[in-house]
Amino acid sequence: TLASGSDDATIRLWDVATGAARGTPLAGHKDGVTSVSFSPDGKTLASGSDDATIRLWDVATGAARGTPLAGHTDRVTSVSFSPDGKTLASGSFDATIRLWDVATGAEVRNIAMGQSIGDVAFTTAGGRAGASGRPRLATSAGNEIRIWDIEFDASDAERIREEWIARNFLGRHPQIGMAHAALLANGTLENEEKDRIAAMLHSLDEARIRDRIRTHWKKLLIETDVREAVRTDQEFTESVRPFALSQIAGTRPTDDESIRLALNAMSQSEPSGEKVRRVARFAADMSERQPDDRRFIGLAHAAEWLTGRSATSNDERQADPVEFYNGPAWSTVRVSGGSPSDYETAFTLAECATLLAPNIYGILNTLGVAQFRTGRYIAARETLTKTTRRDRPDLSDYIFLALTEKKLGNDAEAARIDQELRKRFGIDTDPDWCHKRYGEPSAQLEALNFMSELREAFEVPKGVPLPENVFQP
Repeated sequence: TLASGSDDATIRLWDVATGAARGTPLAGHKDGVTSVSFSPDGKTLASGSDDATIRLWDVATGAARGTPLAGHTDRVTSVSFSPDGKTLASGSFDATIRLWDVATGAEVRNIAMGQSIGDVAFTTAGGRAGASGRPRLATSAGNEIRIWDIEFDASDAERIREEWIARNFLGRHPQIGMAHAALLANGTLENEEKDRIAAMLHSLDEARIRDRIRTHWKKLLIETDVREAVRTDQEFTESVRPFALSQIAGTRPTDDESIRLALNAMSQSEPSGEKVRRVARFAADMSERQPDDRRFIGLAHAAEWLTGRSATSNDERQADPVEFYNGPAWSTVRVSGGSPSDYETAFTLAECATLLAPNIYGILNTLGVAQFRTGRYIAARETLTKTTRRDRPDLSDYIFLALTEKKLGNDAEAARIDQELRKRFGIDTDPDWCHKRYGEPSAQLEALNFMSELREAFEVPKGVPLPENVFQP
């Protein structure tokens, strides 16, 4: 079994042999999942998250075990089980390593370091433990990897912290000075002075500052809000805050990244909630800055649509953000004769699904049909041509491509596509083609309705005027 964590705040389990998903996504975190780790016996899965918590899961049932392990104050970057499965180690952006008792969920160690922790992992190579007979824990922070026995006392933890600060920052931050570094390593400074130096070194790490700002971008989306968050973030000392403010523009996500973050935020939040309102503000702001990019207009429409949804749809959004947008879009566009406003809303939702999953043919099919329903025939032709070229195209790919060519006045091409679909699906040679291809009665009915729509289109007289927005992208 393979486990994966995602920015959509869920964990998925996969069958490695078949590549198929196992069960439903494990939902419970309130922000993106950054790390997952199986226990040695494979029965428990641990997950760390941007929400600063750790959760334990029963692999067989997918149920959460106990309450979240809370203690970190920033993103959990890594989790790892000890070889005996009794201890869980975690690292975090809050510059601490923590050890947890798996049976009780209690925190048993808290090691303060001088910089954000990248990874933690118990050593198991060759089944060998440390010199003391205990397993060893490897951690990375900045440009160093350290290995130590896990059962050290408080004085050992302080020594490790002092030694790490001196060795890791002496070359990178010479302004601290050789004398301070040497005194720090020798343990002759007063605790208050050591803490002051550690805090200054911690704040001086430019890479960590940028990572911190990117976290604000991810949650807030809007530059004015990010700037205010950096101004008030207690993570930054006043000496480095001007530098942090200067990095805001350079850490801005790309438009594509911002859109995905916004769509994921809406898929995880309550209707009319703070995240949805923030996305609406973000979309309105970006629409003013980039009026020709209709993706931001679509985001605004999607936020407006979401505020009209019932709060009971929250589980649906958390389960599958892509299907959250694609499902309602397909339910609307698969039926002919709908209202233009309903089709426009469906088109917006189909675009949102495509932004989240641009290479899934089923999602592209919905978009192509939505483009057709809204009179965007040139765009529909491009999308549906792509979907008909997949290994196993659907009947609707061909039908709506033929309908699109018909609307564009290309009767000969429409007829050619019609003949191709009839040959591919055996429509003229196998009376039972629909049942064989589509087992479910509802799917059979949908396919027959599409065929009926195609037949009606071929009977429309030539010269019917095209809609005014036929060439709208």
